[in-house]
Amino acid sequence: MKLKYKYYFILILFIFDIISLILSANLSFKLLTTHQLLEFNLILHQSYYILISCWIASAGLFRLYYSINSFSVETIYRCTFRTFIFFNFLLFLVFYIDIHNTSFVILHIILSFILFSFLSISRFLLTVIYYKYKKKYSHIKSVGIIGFNILGIKLSQYFESHPYEYNFIGILDENIQSINFNNIELQNHIIKFINFASNKKISKVYIALNDFKKINTKTIFYESEKLGIKLKLVNDFSNSLSTYHSTYKDGFQFLSFRNEKLEEIQSRIYKRLFDIIFSSLVIIFILSWVYPILAIIIKSQSSGPLLFKQKRNGRYNSEFYCYKFRSMHINALSDIMQATRNDNRIFPFGSFMRRTNIDELPQFFNIFLGDMSVVGPRPHMLNHNIEFKKIIDNYMVRNFIKPGITGLAQISGFRGETKDIKLMEARVEKDIEYIENWSFAFDIKIIILTIFLTFKGDKNAF
Repeated sequence: MKLKYKYYFILILFIFDIISLILSANLSFKLLTTHQLLEFNLILHQSYYILISCWIASAGLFRLYYSINSFSVETIYRCTFRTFIFFNFLLFLVFYIDIHNTSFVILHIILSFILFSFLSISRFLLTVIYYKYKKKYSHIKSVGIIGFNILGIKLSQYFESHPYEYNFIGILDENIQSINFNNIELQNHIIKFINFASNKKISKVYIALNDFKKINTKTIFYESEKLGIKLKLVNDFSNSLSTYHSTYKDGFQFLSFRNEKLEEIQSRIYKRLFDIIFSSLVIIFILSWVYPILAIIIKSQSSGPLLFKQKRNGRYNSEFYCYKFRSMHINALSDIMQATRNDNRIFPFGSFMRRTNIDELPQFFNIFLGDMSVVGPRPHMLNHNIEFKKIIDNYMVRNFIKPGITGLAQISGFRGETKDIKLMEARVEKDIEYIENWSFAFDIKIIILTIFLTFKGDKNAF
């Protein structure tokens, strides 16, 4: 299916869902007002905003309307189910503030049932439309390859393994070894087979060469465009790079080993704005009253400063002071030794703070100042960075972005003491996975799961 039609399909899906929400609200409210359990006119219009906001938040979290690249009916169904479950969780928080109001309990049940019915009907209809459209209008363009060599053969095998994406005609110059041509002969050879492709009504041609310096690529492109053929030049980086990401700027092509979403300036701006807003809210509404209370308790159990500050590595391995509420008695090993289970350096309330992550709250000052982010790889002690980068090859990739209070590794169970090098390697892999898959919705998901784990209790927190 063409990309523009995928956008149309998802736009229609979004409109269907909003209409389903409004219809569900109307029907459920009418059922309740019939029995005089709710005041229809007073509550309905307010509920529209609540329902739509909860749905959009849930859909954004599970990327229901963002699955363009991995578009499939299966993806839509899976994301819809997850969105519906989380949507009901949000409604639970909204409706059950007054848990004794049985009208809202009944409203939630009826509304969920009606909405689920509408979603099921809309997905069924859209599935029928999708497959009917796909069968009737999704014409896959014919493609061919010029270049009978190892690269051309590998590319042909790829096309043959993806028949739903490519109508592969074949290697057009098969049985002709282009490697034996000089520069002019090679260029004429390519132009000859571009004309051949035009006669065979092939719309896209891939030229597979190991060295494009032998030909004038502009001339080749001009000749193909005269005939209305889209041309692609193919190079093989399999021996030097297992994966690579290509970007273009001012006529230069840049290849990098990883696709780092936060390399884009607009992504960094969005993340930084979120960090400033989130940290400001925490500092104003939580730390403003928690700080003096904890100061009294900590001082009553252990002499010394209220805050513990320690040098950590930030983005690009820069150093900064990371702040925490002090949870240990003053000791000489704090800068070289991680906390362990039943560590006698930790005083009683310090243990509680560590289990509930309260000790990390001062790091929102680090976030506000720009040294850290809400979500990112956890910053490690300087000596641990020196130690681990010697034995874990990709360890320093963690420092490509700002460290965070929480991260993908922490919600995946890789938190706390790391005696086993395999556990540290797994933590690093999760940090790299976050770097390569960053999105605003991903950050929100990690924050929500962190809050959930905090209340549930993390066995690795001590």
